[in-house]
Amino acid sequence: MSQAEEQFKACWSKLVILLYRGDQKQLLDAITTFQPTLAKALYRLESVYQKLCQEGRDLVARRKTLTRRGLRQRLHTINGFKHLLKQTSDVGKALGDGFAWFFYQNERELVRRHLEQQSNPHPPTGIGGLGEVEFVTRIPKLGDYFVLGHSTTTFLRLGDVSLIDLATFRVAAIGELKTHESGNSRICVSINLVGRKGTTPPQLPIPVAAAGPSAPPPKPLPPALQQRLVRQISRIKDSFKPKPSDGELGYLKSSGYSLHDKLAELHNHCSVKGCAYVHADRGLLLIGFPRTGQTLYPRLTANIPGKATFKRLRIDEAAKALVDKSLPDNSLRIDWVHYRARQRYELERDMPPLAWWPLPSSVIEALLFKKLAVMTLYNPAFLLARLRSAGLQVTSTREGAITIEKQSKEKRLKIEGIPYFLRLVQCYLLSDTTLSTLITQMASTLESADLGRPGTVHWNLDFLFS
Repeated sequence: MSQAEEQFKACWSKLVILLYRGDQKQLLDAITTFQPTLAKALYRLESVYQKLCQEGRDLVARRKTLTRRGLRQRLHTINGFKHLLKQTSDVGKALGDGFAWFFYQNERELVRRHLEQQSNPHPPTGIGGLGEVEFVTRIPKLGDYFVLGHSTTTFLRLGDVSLIDLATFRVAAIGELKTHESGNSRICVSINLVGRKGTTPPQLPIPVAAAGPSAPPPKPLPPALQQRLVRQISRIKDSFKPKPSDGELGYLKSSGYSLHDKLAELHNHCSVKGCAYVHADRGLLLIGFPRTGQTLYPRLTANIPGKATFKRLRIDEAAKALVDKSLPDNSLRIDWVHYRARQRYELERDMPPLAWWPLPSSVIEALLFKKLAVMTLYNPAFLLARLRSAGLQVTSTREGAITIEKQSKEKRLKIEGIPYFLRLVQCYLLSDTTLSTLITQMASTLESADLGRPGTVHWNLDFLFS
């Protein structure tokens, strides 16, 4: 774990160069060395994780030869180590998302196509994972295109690599890698590429220095794997197809503000006082918990301060200040910024990674490396009041379910995905005012649209922080 953290720190220093545009030599070094460093670290972490999983399965298979107490204790220890490995890997994946966004930030629609696929928080290990690591290490460029690996990210889910045109920062092709052993100490990696229409194919063959002087042709895949490859290629082809234009409502442009400056303010308070809180908005409270320790291990194993700390900070009084008894929908919802409790990290749909938030690099680093944990307490009553004042019909239940509708002549509109909108406030610090304006404009656009028949309208949102 300590070795992985050192590699993560090296990746962070390279990512800072990309974010703040170092000189040409620094940029070139950062771009070419980031992926091999991160991919190798994540590969090792996942390999240890899979060994622990196998050890757990072996223990269960031998349970009749073990005492119940001994089996329970050993499984508890294994699960604890697995949890730490997952948390550590999440740090690497957050770094990988920040790096990949540098190349994918102009490909919002393609990002959405990636996110339509099922997420897999575990990068491949074994011969397949080794092939992916070696490919991005030995072949940083394929022809004139930069090779961007997918296994170090949470949002690139189609294929294994993307070919990036650095002149336009557009994706020229997506590739699926297949690896097989070639002798006792060699592997052979083949790539199946699907290109975007109109792009120039990469110049092949791959240089001999990367492929080896006498690399044998790839072996035919077993039927099951061949069928899987056909499905994968088909999904990649579909991702490059243009969106259906039938029934498009056009673009909706809305401006507002985020509360990231309050997060920076909280970081400053915590640097001086330790645990602290900041009222970020009328209904939002940010509570910061600094995690001490020079390495990730003590920070990940430290307990979040409990009742005594909350009492000292008078969190109960701060929480009461979020409540307005004149409003009917008061409730307090708990969540976390960036790394959510009891869930693996993954990039939220339509949002940029943490590394691209408008924050000082010191704040981003503290959150990325879990030096600072930020809990949010949120009362959506003020958001719902704004929506009602804009003419929307809002209902909420004691269990926390919220519905937003609007009746207009013969039309009845219903806004879906409310939990997603609330997460934008709690986890990504969008302001209530900005969110209410966005939802109101969406409803107004639908109200004035001539849809002709009942149906569902899907909104694709691009959030740009400045």
